[in-house]
Amino acid sequence: MNSLLCKVKKIFKQIKEFFNLQVSKFGMLKVVIILITAPFFAIIQWSFAIASLYKFITVVPWSEIVQVIFFTKDHQLNGVGTASALSVLLLAVNVWDGRRKAKRDLLSKSRIEWMTIVRPLIANYVTHVSKYMYLYDLFAFDRNPNTQNEKNKELTEKMEQIRSEYYQIILYVPKNDSNMLLLRNIENLFGEINNITNYYEHGISYGEINDGNPTPEQTLVDEYIW
Repeated sequence: MNSLLCKVKKIFKQIKEFFNLQVSKFGMLKVVIILITAPFFAIIQWSFAIASLYKFITVVPWSEIVQVIFFTKDHQLNGVGTASALSVLLLAVNVWDGRRKAKRDLLSKSRIEWMTIVRPLIANYVTHVSKYMYLYDLFAFDRNPNTQNEKNKELTEKMEQIRSEYYQIILYVPKNDSNMLLLRNIENLFGEINNITNYYEHGISYGEINDGNPTPEQTLVDEYIW
C-alpha cells in the first residue's frame, strides 16, 4: 500500500513539474486554454475516425470477398485462394516487423553514437569548469606579476576549451523536456565562469572572500593540484 501511495505521489509530482515547466515556457493563460480545448478536439477527432471506420466496415461487401477468395463455386474450400491470402498476410506482417526492427536498430545505434560523443564532452566540460574556478582563485590572490601572467594565460586557454565544449553540447543536446535539467545546469556553469570576476570583486570588497594564511593541509592540496 505504501509503495503504491509513493508511486502515485511521484506521478503527481512529475505532472506538477511538467505543468510548471509548460507554464514557465508558454504562460499560464495559454496552458489553461490548451488543457480546456485539447480534450474537445480529441473527442471530435476520434468521432470522425470511428465514423469513417464504421462506414468502411458497413460499405465493403465482406461476405462476397470471403466467398470469392476462400471458397469455390461448389462451396468447397479454395486451397489456392486460402494459401495466397495467408501468403499476402504473412508478407505484410514480415514487412511491418522488418521496418519496425530496422527503425528500432537505427534509433538504438543513433543513441549509442550520441552517448559516445556527448558523455565525455559533458564530463570534460564539468572538469574544465572546475579547473577554471580553481585557477581563477589562485590568480585572484597572486601578487607576483610573473606567475600571475602565467596563470592568466592558462585561464585564457582553459576558457577557450570550455567555450568550445559548451557550444558543442548546445548543438548536440536537443532542447526538449527530458534534457531541460541537463541544459539548465550546463547554462548555469557557463554563467558562473562568465561572471566569476564580478563574484570575486563583490566577495573581496565585502570581505566574503579573502586570501588568509592557508593551513599546511591547504598548501599541500594546492601543490598537489597545481
